[in-house]
Amino acid sequence: MMVHLHGILARHALRQVLVPFFCCFFGFLFLFFIADLQDELSDMLEHDSYVDIGLYFLYILPEKVSLILPMSLLLGTMYSFSNLNRHNEISAIRSSGISIPTLSTPLVVFSLIMAFMIFASNEYLQSFFHTESKRLHEQITGDREELDTVSFSVDNEQGKRLWSLSFEENDFKRISLSQNDLDGNPMWTVDAYSGTYSKTEGWNFKTATITKYDENWFPSAPEKHESLNLADIKDDPVLMREFHDINQHLTLKSINKRLNSNVQFSPSAVQIMSVKYYALIFTPFACMLSVLLGIPLSITQQRQGALASSAKALGIMIGYYIVVQVFQNMGNAGHIPAIVAGSFPTLGFIGLGVYIGLKKQN
Repeated sequence: MMVHLHGILARHALRQVLVPFFCCFFGFLFLFFIADLQDELSDMLEHDSYVDIGLYFLYILPEKVSLILPMSLLLGTMYSFSNLNRHNEISAIRSSGISIPTLSTPLVVFSLIMAFMIFASNEYLQSFFHTESKRLHEQITGDREELDTVSFSVDNEQGKRLWSLSFEENDFKRISLSQNDLDGNPMWTVDAYSGTYSKTEGWNFKTATITKYDENWFPSAPEKHESLNLADIKDDPVLMREFHDINQHLTLKSINKRLNSNVQFSPSAVQIMSVKYYALIFTPFACMLSVLLGIPLSITQQRQGALASSAKALGIMIGYYIVVQVFQNMGNAGHIPAIVAGSFPTLGFIGLGVYIGLKKQN
């Protein structure tokens, strides 16, 4: 009988939360849609295809979900539980022998499901939406965000290759390449007007000049070539540009691909990617803090109204996102370890929620 009562009350609490949660979620989504519409629509009205415009605004909405879900869940949780508390339903539930942790178990499970949904979206869906929205924006407005000139370095058995080249409609122009030894001394350099790359045949440079250095690092006379083929060099420029495009959506897989490649990133870039890596793992679990922190803060001795609970919820989430930004900025600057910067804000707020919840049980 008691188990059946537990189930009834747990489902009742879950239903009480879901209604305001979905209202807040779709309300925030609509507000973001209106804001994006005001910012972008005036620049797109000259485009003939309203389908492309509609798809663009549809594709940019999912990236807001990771921000909206935890806030909506916290607002729904605090709103519903403060109402239950105000109408003395919490006291009645406690007097029947059912603890608040037992009552909130379905909500914790629901928050975990939301967290894994955000994680899966970040890892598998957001790259597609980001790429498509960027493509549609360029197609509609005619503004293309191209990395015209890319500089990168690639480690190899001899030492390090240093590249600088420009992209012009998928052609490679104004190429500068140098091979340094393990001590950083020059071995040879190539300057070319243009070049082509093949995964099987390597690089072929047009109107190129190659300068070789002896064992004392003195340059020999430059050798000019109308066509210079270096088949053993397989550095993919498109992949390198992708690696150095900081505006694209990063996933755990893409960060691992960068850090485990032979492309050498600066220490600051490695630190930023490491912070992002841990943030992608832990930040989705902000949904859990919405429940673990929202429920105990709603059950107070004072019978606070729904408006007060909503204001408190917004204050909590604003404070959380401020802490997240502070820690990530400190991590990006190298002042704290990357794992601390990416995990501590979420784990800290979850721990605070567990502490307050246990304290209220005693």
